[in-house]
Amino acid sequence: MDEPYVNGKYTSVWSYPTPARNEIIIRLNNLNLLTTDAPHLTLYDITGVRRADLSEHVIANRSSERVEFSVSTASLERGVYLLVLDTGRGYETKKISIWK
Repeated sequence: MDEPYVNGKYTSVWSYPTPARNEIIIRLNNLNLLTTDAPHLTLYDITGVRRADLSEHVIANRSSERVEFSVSTASLERGVYLLVLDTGRGYETKKISIWK
């Protein structure tokens, strides 16, 4: 497996607020380190069902060091979700809580 760090940096996923109510802000750091041609950012519920494909935010900003965007949680039920980014070297996962 490839080393997850490049020059001491790695791609990471952050989100806030936690818990979220109406929207969640997602920040992706060091997207320029992605090694896959088709990066994926996907939101899963806790049972593993895919709830949203957010890949367009990754693809549109692949050369950026940091990108931040908001996602509405209006169509999501209260609960715990997993935000998963395929980095090309592995997966970065962030737990998200939604309380309405």
